[in-house]
Amino acid sequence: VQDCFVCAAGTANNETGQATCPDCRTGYYSSVGALRCTECPAGRFANATATPDTCAECPVGRYAARSATAE
Repeated sequence: VQDCFVCAAGTANNETGQATCPDCRTGYYSSVGALRCTECPAGRFANATATPDTCAECPVGRYAARSATAE
């Protein structure tokens, strides 16, 4: 399908006939062409400053005890 575009990293779409790929919620990430966003595991986070296709590790002196953490 030549006129359809692949969803960018940090977005996902699992429905047909959509005009956009919604952004992943804070605490979730996705790779290019994802059907769903994936929850960041404990010890990692995803927010507006993180890379959209992965979860960043918590820096020294900080932690994330739960999954799907924003910072």
